[in-house]
Amino acid sequence: ATLSDRHVLLGWVNHIEQDETSSVMTVTQIVQLSGGPGNYAFHTPTVKQQPASFHERNTFYPLGNFTRAQRDRIIEIARGLNFNMKTRVNSCRTWTYMLCVAMIAEGLLSQETFDYIDKDVPLRKPEPEIE
Repeated sequence: ATLSDRHVLLGWVNHIEQDETSSVMTVTQIVQLSGGPGNYAFHTPTVKQQPASFHERNTFYPLGNFTRAQRDRIIEIARGLNFNMKTRVNSCRTWTYMLCVAMIAEGLLSQETFDYIDKDVPLRKPEPEIE
């Protein structure tokens, strides 16, 4: 496992559009922890328009299809995670690990999907804070 941080976020496509030049754009809602060691923050989920090249330059792991109520619940879970925003030990990958574990507990994510992502990324289990 690597100790370097990788930016990880959850997102879902709310809309796909194609303009007159056949350029495809997606409107994606993004749920993420931002910032860096000692200064993390969870902000209101954002909606961004992304060109097709965004999807070509980044790695994506499908988590499933979610209803509006399920997406709202995922955001609620993300807001309620017991993650120390001032941590210098844990990272965005730890926060994502915690979110995925909570999603599994509520039946929103399969263990099999989580295991695949965790092996490939890898995500990070929370570590005790060093005082």
